[in-house]
Amino acid sequence: MTTLPQTISARPRPAQSVSAVPAVASPMVMPMPLQYQTGQQGLSGADIWRVLRQNMWLFILVVVLSVAAGVGLNEYLKRNHLLYTAAGKVLVQPPARYDPTGTVILDEMGRDIDLKIILSNQVQQLTNELLLTEILRDANSITRQSKWLQREATRGGNFDQARALELLQGSFSARAVEGSSIINVSMSAGDPTEARQILEDIVNRRIEQVRDFGTRGTSTQTDSLTALATKHEQNIARMETEIRNWVSQMSSDDAGDGSALRFRAMEITKQQQLAQDELMRAKAALLSVQESSRRNDLIPEVEMRLAVDPSVSPLRQQVDQWEVDLEYIRQRYGENHSGVQQHQDKLDIMRGKLADREAVARTRYTADLINSLSGTVAAAEDNAKALTNQLAELNTTLTAVSQTRAQIDAKREELRSAREALNDMNQRIAVLQATVQQRPDEQLNWAVRPITPISPSFPKLSLTVAACVLLGLGLAVGIAFLRELLDTSVKSPRDIARVGHMNVLGMIPDERQDPQAGDPLELTIANAPHSMTAEQFRLMRARLGHLAPLETTRTIMVTSPQPGDGKTTVACNLAAGMALNGRKILLVDANFRRPGVHKVFEISNERGLSDCLASVDAFDELVHETRVP
Repeated sequence: MTTLPQTISARPRPAQSVSAVPAVASPMVMPMPLQYQTGQQGLSGADIWRVLRQNMWLFILVVVLSVAAGVGLNEYLKRNHLLYTAAGKVLVQPPARYDPTGTVILDEMGRDIDLKIILSNQVQQLTNELLLTEILRDANSITRQSKWLQREATRGGNFDQARALELLQGSFSARAVEGSSIINVSMSAGDPTEARQILEDIVNRRIEQVRDFGTRGTSTQTDSLTALATKHEQNIARMETEIRNWVSQMSSDDAGDGSALRFRAMEITKQQQLAQDELMRAKAALLSVQESSRRNDLIPEVEMRLAVDPSVSPLRQQVDQWEVDLEYIRQRYGENHSGVQQHQDKLDIMRGKLADREAVARTRYTADLINSLSGTVAAAEDNAKALTNQLAELNTTLTAVSQTRAQIDAKREELRSAREALNDMNQRIAVLQATVQQRPDEQLNWAVRPITPISPSFPKLSLTVAACVLLGLGLAVGIAFLRELLDTSVKSPRDIARVGHMNVLGMIPDERQDPQAGDPLELTIANAPHSMTAEQFRLMRARLGHLAPLETTRTIMVTSPQPGDGKTTVACNLAAGMALNGRKILLVDANFRRPGVHKVFEISNERGLSDCLASVDAFDELVHETRVP
């Protein structure tokens, strides 16, 4: 390790014990491991307890003053703002629900839901501005004539109704009791009797409103049901007229179940099938005749007509007679007789004539047969088409009848439902008319009437004193912690982090606490390596190495706010500790007013940092080797 002393003559340094590490800064800020980050702001539990303990005298004084203030405030409130509170209970009775026979419906879920809604509505109506305004507008009401309200709401000799309404809204309260049909009501006033009277006046006014509304509501409901029943009667009459019109528009067959129409459809279907068969036979016969004519085949029908043809039959008889005569001559005179040849020639001529007549007649009869069969086919086609049209018309009629019948059935079902609904409405009207005189419509009534209060509800000495004490303690705690926050003096390592925003690298004990520290204290880490002070310096060296790695940090400055804080001790031990780790360390004494490094290492201080700053070339001459390697 080498040193660079100062040239300023040193003044004697007073004995100073090192109790804390001065601030260590680095030109390069490096991230610090979590276990070394102690510079967090805020107060720990120990700090809070310390603040409370140090300001215990303040808390005791504040409590005493708060109790006295609470007693005085309570006396002031009793003289100027004394209030009595009258309380009562109001019972809410939801209207009973009836079925068409007049029996009460006990639907617990529905009744619970209705009760919650009715309770909420009644609470709102009891505290409604309209109800209170109506009471205040009644000059003869107990509330308007009460001395408390007259005194509090009179401004400039005139009764201020807006002020009176504000007082009532702030003094009267209504709250539904969960799980019951009870509403708790209360009223606070300066006079106990008037508190009870005003409460009764407000609730009684609301009870009268509910009673009047119930009577009017029942009448209105009856009128509504009657009007609705009249509409149902008109609708029933209209549906009956529609059904009669549909029935009258249908024929006798249509008005029944349609069996006659379906029987007719079956008959026409059979006729249609027969007509189709006849058409197919006619077409087959026509096709057969046409095919035989094309092939020149004999057609039985034509041959039968040809056999009785008057132009062919005589000639055919003559040919037959000539054939008989020719055979007779052959048998009598022989084949070579001259008469045989003559008869043969005549017979051939007769046969030719017969063949020509038969061909002409056959052609004529074949054409007549084809025309006749074509007419039969056309007639059969016309018949089948006519039957198909009749069947289609009949099916259309059956469909229309079915639709009309379905409409009639649907309308009759609708008519039945309408009649049932009408009967139900008539029964409900009868029940309402019968029960309007039998059961009261009161939904609100007193469960527990209020009584005149004996003791005041405001102020309460215990509550007033407790509130003052709590307020005073809160103020005292705020003052104590405000003093702590405004106090910037350093009393602990945490204050360094909180006030100076610095990281504490270590705590060096006082030399009196470590007898093994040795002398001089500036080289404890080298001369007394096993001492507690040396261990703290090594710990500081290790933490500094984590905070500012020496591979990148070239300069470390050690400073303090006042002389004698231990800058030299810390700098020498820190430099010696790093040198003992095998690093090349240059220790520079930059304290021009009170240099002390040269005394620690027993070197001359005639030339030093100031000469180096004047001439950098003198640097090698000014650096001194120390006994610390």
